[in-house]
Amino acid sequence: MLNSLPSKARFIIEQVVINGVPEEIVAKHLGISQQGVNKYKRKYLGLLRKKIESDS
Repeated sequence: MLNSLPSKARFIIEQVVINGVPEEIVAKHLGISQQGVNKYKRKYLGLLRKKIESDS
């Protein structure tokens, strides 16, 4: 399911949610703000949640 996400969103979900890397570190790596990382994370976790709910 993660493979269906855009590469930046997938990277953020993998690093922040799965690996526990702080948003600030991921933001520096990507050259975006911590708020940007948080926005991507919330948006794409919601998308994954909807996809899981519709598949069940």
